[in-house]
Amino acid sequence: YLRRDEDPAITGMLNVTVFALRPGQQAPSATLQEQEQTNELGAGGAADEEDLLSKAVLKTTIEAPAGKAHHVEINIHRLVDLPMTATMTGECHPSPYVTVEFAGVVLKTLVTENVSSATLNTRLMIPVMTPLYEDTIILKLWNSFTFSPDELMAQGLISFSELRNNSLPPRWFNLYGWNLLEVPDLSVFALAGVTPEA
Repeated sequence: YLRRDEDPAITGMLNVTVFALRPGQQAPSATLQEQEQTNELGAGGAADEEDLLSKAVLKTTIEAPAGKAHHVEINIHRLVDLPMTATMTGECHPSPYVTVEFAGVVLKTLVTENVSSATLNTRLMIPVMTPLYEDTIILKLWNSFTFSPDELMAQGLISFSELRNNSLPPRWFNLYGWNLLEVPDLSVFALAGVTPEA
């Protein structure tokens, strides 16, 4: 189904033709496909198995799935205390951006060049229709590079079902790990079953 920007309602659909080909065989061109359809219709329109299958599978109407429309809204305010990164020319500040992935959608903030802290003030909104078969909203902090693949610096997870039941107030997410001066031995917390506060 096709959706328009931040609207969870379905606005159209996309028809896709799939061919099963042997090695070395090429898919027929669109012109050849149209000619074959015209020839079949001109020859009395005899329906073969392929025609019967396409009539059974393809639909011409858009049926909205049952469920309730939601918008997952993630506001990203600031990135602070980003570590220096090693590059081919030496150490420098990263060029960070954030992606949010959920329900088959990936949204991205703008890249901020060579900074240790950045104010993004960006709202990312993902339209979803419940019920959903996935629950994890994935936030990723990336370092952008021009001539090499971007580097994943940190990753965080949020539960959609928990977020839907209880709105999450603005808070800091520590995506970089723990400061060794504040928490010298994380195993103490793990053994006690206590979650240290961010």
